[in-house]
Amino acid sequence: MPAQRTKTEKRGGDGERPAGDEDPLELGGRSFRSRLIAGTGKYPDPETRLAALRASGAEMVTVAVRRVDLDASDDRSIPGQLGGEEFFLLPNTAGCTTAEEAV
Repeated sequence: MPAQRTKTEKRGGDGERPAGDEDPLELGGRSFRSRLIAGTGKYPDPETRLAALRASGAEMVTVAVRRVDLDASDDRSIPGQLGGEEFFLLPNTAGCTTAEEAV
């Protein structure tokens, strides 16, 4: 059984990861330092959402496709605020009842 790591170090935002945990997560040709996937819903405003996601250290965030205008690009929209290089957006099709709604 491997020894437990107890020492932590700061990584991305204010999130903490075990020190020495340098094994990146490789998905679809992309490399992620964090294995945390965070959601974008339930925040009172875009500023709080962005601050919380940054503090978590997550690099991947889910976006509910039924509730978000994916073509929006203003600074307060999810694609406009989170769709750059800082976060990788993952579509969440929960609540969709047909293939057409999900796409």
